Amino acid sequence: MEDINYDGEEGVWDDEIGAVACCVCGIPIEVNPTSMCPRCLQNRINITEDIPKQYSVSFCNGCGSYLQPPAKWIYAERESSDLLQLLLKKMRGLKSVKLIDSQFVWTEPHSKRLEIKLTVQKEVMGSAVLEQSFLVMFVVENTQCPNCAREYTDHTWKGLCQVRQSRPDARVFFQMEQMLLKARPILDMVTHIEEDKYGINFYFGSKSDALKFIAFLNQKYPLKHELNRQLVSADFKNNTYNYKYTFLVDLVPLCRNDLLWVPKKIKNRLPADCGPLVLVSRVAKTVSVIDPVTCSTGEIRAADFWKTPFRPLLYFENRSLTNFFVVEAQPDYSMDHGQKFLPCDIECMRDDFDVSESKDFSTSSHLGRIVHSGDIVRGYDLTTTEVVDDELNFDISKVPDVILVKKVYVDRPEVKRIFKEGESHEINQILDNMKFEQEWADDVINPEVETELEMETDAIDDTEMEAVE
Repeated sequence: MEDINYDGEEGVWDDEIGAVACCVCGIPIEVNPTSMCPRCLQNRINITEDIPKQYSVSFCNGCGSYLQPPAKWIYAERESSDLLQLLLKKMRGLKSVKLIDSQFVWTEPHSKRLEIKLTVQKEVMGSAVLEQSFLVMFVVENTQCPNCAREYTDHTWKGLCQVRQSRPDARVFFQMEQMLLKARPILDMVTHIEEDKYGINFYFGSKSDALKFIAFLNQKYPLKHELNRQLVSADFKNNTYNYKYTFLVDLVPLCRNDLLWVPKKIKNRLPADCGPLVLVSRVAKTVSVIDPVTCSTGEIRAADFWKTPFRPLLYFENRSLTNFFVVEAQPDYSMDHGQKFLPCDIECMRDDFDVSESKDFSTSSHLGRIVHSGDIVRGYDLTTTEVVDDELNFDISKVPDVILVKKVYVDRPEVKRIFKEGESHEINQILDNMKFEQEWADDVINPEVETELEMETDAIDDTEMEAVE
């Protein structure tokens, strides 16, 4: 017999390719084990009949989590890959077919419906492979997860952490908020967060979760904590007691760029040429300080600080800072040993005074790598600042007139901040002060802040390379 072929798209006989007639409709088709065309094969066989086309999924409005049976709640954004994986696990009958593709079909967010388009394959009638696509709908049912339910119910928390810091601003608490948003496992342990005029209260479902939270904070800040417990109920027959545990967490009242006058007991633990007047260069598990005159560095441990607690001489805030114009800068390259800071003799003048009336100041600074003539630098003007603190034993005769803190990059484009509802100008001033600080780069997740931190880092690197050359 002469071999004949069939071109399925045109529906005509071809002598070069073998072809047969469909056993149902009679059109010419290529030879296949079923002897049927694809259209007749799909009409007779439905490989998705064992797969339900509608399901329900529980959603918590409070925290945005979805229930993964039997009792696990997973946070997932709408139409995200995590949510798609969770919904596919809820479907039954997928083991009998081969899943080729799955994707969301757009639905209105307020419709409480999620649709997924699936493409599956299955071998039928011997060795023929049939592929079909179909839609599956998920009805979103609003409910409360256990954590949100405990939040609105009394006597459900077991551990309370009262985080406090004696400062006039909230820089540390903003950093803590950003840090917790990145540390999702730690944030998931918190059942409720309450703002207090003295700090922030964190509620937990167990004492162990509260202790884990304190251990997490202790890696970021020098702190001390005290434990108190309150008896809620007792069963004397079974000798069981139900307690509530309250932890008072005190953070050191120090932040980066604060000006300190170190007490004598702590000064004895620092290098001989460091202090007593120092700047805070970094706050982590310990407080790193630097002498702005000698560039000598040291560390203050949390245990030493709490034995002799003290407050900063001046806080790093707008009302304590003054802009200075650098008239001349002379770095001391003989002291350059590859360290981050370099001693520098600087002659400057206040930027807010008239040139004819302003007074020139001569001071030593640790900013020798990045400060040049004509720059604007922020610092503390101790000639106009009155310090009243008998506990510090502050001696004004032993300090320079000006302490320079950081360089101001005036050529950087200004980013206009949009005030949100309920957001105060004080919070925005705090953000403006700290958004260029490198120590926040690993914790801040705000895209605007991250972008400006990268700009600050690049600018400092460029100026450091110029100084080295």
